[in-house]
Amino acid sequence: MNIVPYDPYHQTCGIPNQIPTAPGQAPGAGAIIACRNIPGCLSQAVNGPQFVAVPRPDTRVRQSR
Repeated sequence: MNIVPYDPYHQTCGIPNQIPTAPGQAPGAGAIIACRNIPGCLSQAVNGPQFVAVPRPDTRVRQSR
């Protein structure tokens, strides 16, 4: 198989890999394999390069009532 790491948009012979047509659409199998163990890669493949969704925990101190 022809799998290129770090390139979720690479078209392979054995694995169907469609580029998502809408932000948030499910990625193809090739994107899931290419993005394995790379933080932010799958989010970038799904949402586009301008919308990398990295979770940020809310660490603000809040006053209880």
